[in-house]
Amino acid sequence: MSSGPAVSIRVLLRSAATVTASIAATAIVASARIRTPDKELPLRWMQVQGWVDTCSHAGQQVSACLNYFAVASIEAWRERCGQPLAVCRSSKSYATQQGTLASWLCRAETQAASIACRPYAAKAFRTALQEIRALSCEADPSMFVPQLQALAGATGVAVVFVPAPPGCRVSGATQWLNLDRG
Repeated sequence: MSSGPAVSIRVLLRSAATVTASIAATAIVASARIRTPDKELPLRWMQVQGWVDTCSHAGQQVSACLNYFAVASIEAWRERCGQPLAVCRSSKSYATQQGTLASWLCRAETQAASIACRPYAAKAFRTALQEIRALSCEADPSMFVPQLQALAGATGVAVVFVPAPPGCRVSGATQWLNLDRG
């Protein structure tokens, strides 16, 4: 990735230290699921998190879910979310539910898109990694997360922390989201 036009990279991560309390608080919630032809979404959990609105009619609820994914139909959702284009670190012991993973990645994409980043600079990012690694010694996320995001953002990398829904056996993901945004 050292040649070609400058690009923005978006790194999507979930840190156990940052979101353990959030996950523990919401894992108790019953996992009501909405079925699409071949996928499931952790609908109740997504509603509790405020990711998707609660609707009184099934048709409206499906529409709210499609709106969350910014698609117009179940077929478009299947095409967009059937094969998430992310490199994920996941448990080899448990299978990840595709709809759950897609909902998590979509939330991370939304959050990453709101972070202002400079154009991606591979050399600068490699240099910043030295400082980023030193931050891993800090136990308090309120201390290291803002520094991590600032260091990464200055090199074109957006770092977000998103709690994973139940059934999402992924602990981190990296994804290119926008090739021309600085």
